[in-house]
Amino acid sequence: MLAQLCMYAQENLYIKESIPTTLLPTSSSVKRYSKDEFIVIDESHAIHKHKEIVTILNQEAEEELNFSGYTDGFEKLDDVQIILYNKLGIASKTVHKKDLLSHAIGNDLMNDAMLYYIGLSVTPSDFPVTIETFYTKKYSGLLDYPSFDIIAPQQSVQQAYYTATVPKELGLRFKNQSTDIKPVITEENNKVIYNWEVKNLSAVTAEVGAVRWESRYPKVWLAPNKFKMDDYSGDMTTWSNFGKWDVALCEKANDLPPQAKARLNELVSDAKNDHEKINILYNYLQDNFRYVSIQLGIGGFKPFPASFTDQKKYGDCKGLSNYMHSCLAAVGIKSYMALINAHYNAAPVDPSFPINRFNHMILCVPLQTDTVWLECTSTTNACGVLGSFTENRNALLLTENGGLLVKTPVSKASANKLIFSNVVTLTESGMGGKTNSTIATTGDFRPGFVRALQNTTSDEQKSYLVRTLELPSPDEFEFTMPANIKQQNLVSTLNASFEKIAAFKSGSKIFLNRQMQKSLTFTLPENGNRTQDYYFEFPFQKTDSTVYVLPEGFTVEHLPEPANFTCKHGAYTSKCVYDESKRTITSIAFMELNQHKIPAADYVETNLFLKKIVADGLQKIIVKTP
Repeated sequence: MLAQLCMYAQENLYIKESIPTTLLPTSSSVKRYSKDEFIVIDESHAIHKHKEIVTILNQEAEEELNFSGYTDGFEKLDDVQIILYNKLGIASKTVHKKDLLSHAIGNDLMNDAMLYYIGLSVTPSDFPVTIETFYTKKYSGLLDYPSFDIIAPQQSVQQAYYTATVPKELGLRFKNQSTDIKPVITEENNKVIYNWEVKNLSAVTAEVGAVRWESRYPKVWLAPNKFKMDDYSGDMTTWSNFGKWDVALCEKANDLPPQAKARLNELVSDAKNDHEKINILYNYLQDNFRYVSIQLGIGGFKPFPASFTDQKKYGDCKGLSNYMHSCLAAVGIKSYMALINAHYNAAPVDPSFPINRFNHMILCVPLQTDTVWLECTSTTNACGVLGSFTENRNALLLTENGGLLVKTPVSKASANKLIFSNVVTLTESGMGGKTNSTIATTGDFRPGFVRALQNTTSDEQKSYLVRTLELPSPDEFEFTMPANIKQQNLVSTLNASFEKIAAFKSGSKIFLNRQMQKSLTFTLPENGNRTQDYYFEFPFQKTDSTVYVLPEGFTVEHLPEPANFTCKHGAYTSKCVYDESKRTITSIAFMELNQHKIPAADYVETNLFLKKIVADGLQKIIVKTP
């Protein structure tokens, strides 16, 4: 350690002035030095030592001032030391493990899991600052090998090293991501030593809306061949073998007591088919059980017994998925728990490289004619709807024959609909009015809609309607959601009054907006040289129908021309129609985005398409007062 510290001092890694100028453009931080030493002792024990010096150039990288790590039955965080240096390279604060904040994770689900964290604060004028971090992790369960995380967003790298030492009989597997570096491999005393080294890497430009950076930035993934965790040994060289380990882990967790099974069979006694049984039991889960947010892997992969979940009425993702699996088994329906990596812009796991990159568990129910997927942690998803969190992925089904990697459903625009239908009765002046509206949501629009508007205050509802759905701010309103929020097509009503509805008035002419809300009109950040695919949360269809009821004596002077245009990944139509006998103007607009991932090559075209929609939406309906 002393030799390393002398080396640091000689190279003066604590001040900005010693950073090579080639590393400064587009960087918000510079990794001056990092060294990871991962030493595998046997299939279940290892030590990971991490040392790192990072110069933080500005506020864009202030998250580098945060530290977090956790301890549970399989991983112990130890020997933490964090030193903050000012712009002159002088140490201004030192933090040890005893100084970290901490809190327990997971109610009764985990007795020994603690999160340790701290955020160091500096003022904008303090930058640049340098943070030096040392820590040791000791493992007594080895499902995951720490990856060589070469670079972070908006960060350049001066020098970084990673050494993995493993017993020869165990070996390891590795796979590069967005890099072509190769390790130097040597053998010593029946151990194999892998050494990776990188120097002088420029920052990778962070592009808004790209796939999660962990899946695209330069790094080296490491994975075990043989491992042991939860007192179960496993083999990760194939997906099938990895699944066999997890199946063995879950074997004794399906233990619902007889009275619980009787209760479940009574619930589904009137169901006409398996689909109805699944729907009834899924609604029962949603109405009676609470999700405790613990990422898969923290505290192990072994779910708590179904009897525990039945008694406590809560669980994490593996606990609730196992409970639903047990409920279905109790009524004669086979299902499979499935490991998955969750997040709307997460890349699917690589089929060619078995590794534990999963952070979530869901349930798969294969039926004769189709397959039903269940997100068991959600209280708002409709039965059979996974949502953007886990669609478009590769899930590892835990079957009787081991792990089977299968694709989850692909997002479809037609499944995610947001439909506004407004009838606007203008006041005698034509400037204000009252509206009777319905808002229909399906698919991925439903959960956020329900969370924001069910059992919330009128102020919270108004904020969501105005800020998220982009309705004009009402003076008075009454929002009503149906009692049954589990239906696939959720139709709510909104009655509101507005002192000002018209955009503006000029003389006897009143200018009305095409639609009451602006949910169809948005654009993407300008980027003519996009290199990374752009991810929307999900594909969708949006429809806006606004009917203006004119006061007596008003006449129509101008209606916008119909529009109809497309791009590779979308379509848009609009039209306005005047019915003189009813004194109504009906303005209808429809927009579809047919896939959630827009290739970088199509980014400019897609944004041009969105700009044309904005331009069409800005056209005004012009009416004249008597």
